[in-house]
Amino acid sequence: QLSTQKSEPNIEKLKQKLESIFFDLSKQELKLFLTIYQLEDEDIPTTIKALSLKIQLSESCVRCYLTSLFQKHAPITKTMGGIKNIKLFLINKDFRALNMKNRLIELYYGSDPHQNSLFRF
Repeated sequence: QLSTQKSEPNIEKLKQKLESIFFDLSKQELKLFLTIYQLEDEDIPTTIKALSLKIQLSESCVRCYLTSLFQKHAPITKTMGGIKNIKLFLINKDFRALNMKNRLIELYYGSDPHQNSLFRF
């Protein structure tokens, strides 16, 4: 039981941190985050060019929003990959395991006007 008591504050801290990150994102930043998520789901390399085409913004706008996402500690990583070893932007595996894509989509579209939490437990 001691370990349960110890882990609960850690879970609460994680929830608060994630909510702080996502509720602080602009609409465009959240859209870009969700676009990365979607392209990964479709097995499309998440390059700046692919993101730019999908989100219909210039590559320089995408770079600016990516910089902002990194500054705000959004759960994404930059890696080198693919055949030409180009920059790819990926959703962190630990965050992906939380399976929160639908909650983030709801946040983006504002479909729940009372949404003040990403977590429903």
